[in-house]
Amino acid sequence: MMWFRRAFYPGRFQPPHYAHLSIVLNAARRFEEVIVGVRGVHLNLENPLRPEEVVECWRLLIQCFKLEGRVKVAIIEDFDKRWGLPLSDKELGHPLVEWALRVASRLGLNTDDTVVIANKPPMVLAFNLAGFTVMPGLRHRASRVDVSATRIRQSMVEGGEEWREALHPAVVEYIEGLGLRERLKALHPPTA
Repeated sequence: MMWFRRAFYPGRFQPPHYAHLSIVLNAARRFEEVIVGVRGVHLNLENPLRPEEVVECWRLLIQCFKLEGRVKVAIIEDFDKRWGLPLSDKELGHPLVEWALRVASRLGLNTDDTVVIANKPPMVLAFNLAGFTVMPGLRHRASRVDVSATRIRQSMVEGGEEWREALHPAVVEYIEGLGLRERLKALHPPTA
């Protein structure tokens, strides 16, 4: 049986919600170190928070749960969705695999002591083909709630309040201070 010292959890986290948090808390119980990799996405309706703002959300959560020194957050480069998925395990030169290898190199991750936590097919395939053991985040089972960042953002645009229940109060306070609801409305295309 392999033993991993570190877990790497990459994503957009737009915004980080209770299901994301449950994955990190579970990983912090199982591994010596957890690195949350925030993809450096461009501001748009799907990504209304700047990477630095997502990092601040995670910093607040780490502080609230007293995980300083155990959970770290880093901005990682984003991948180009046009790259598509590798077609086979023979495509080691595929741009998505090369992206995973660059991220791993930049963060000092290696296949001997780091497990990658991922659910999205591009990340699962990229890191697996780069030689990493990839485990599913099991976010819905671990958190016992069905949370979706897409639904959170939609609720904010529509003026709903149920989005607050999916986020830790520290994150709610922070993103309200940013005026995220107004930002989302400004990014949302007008309906005909």
